[in-house]
Amino acid sequence: MLRKEFPEVNYYYQENLGVSSTTKSWHTPHNGDWIAFLDSDDEWLPEKLIRQTAALSANPESRICHTEEIWIRNGVRVNPPQNMPKKGGWIFTQCLPLCAMSPSTIMIHRSDI
Repeated sequence: MLRKEFPEVNYYYQENLGVSSTTKSWHTPHNGDWIAFLDSDDEWLPEKLIRQTAALSANPESRICHTEEIWIRNGVRVNPPQNMPKKGGWIFTQCLPLCAMSPSTIMIHRSDI
């Protein structure tokens, strides 16, 4: 689907080596200005990249965005814990004690990593 819908997207697969290994690979010389991550146990909805690209284009001062997520356990949709609501704006201090952004929802500009 990625290649058909987004021919300008480069897809890179990496065996599960942990988060630290993945973050080190961000700095390898790939093409493109924006990076989005997809964990092996996650799935993007079809419009995710289109919507995030549109939101970032409408807000050129933004260099990162993240989305809501749908949680599925044992094939059943469940609600995320109430202590994990999604927020916008400057959320750095909120991210310190709690993972406030799910990695598979993030799109970030390469120059900011």
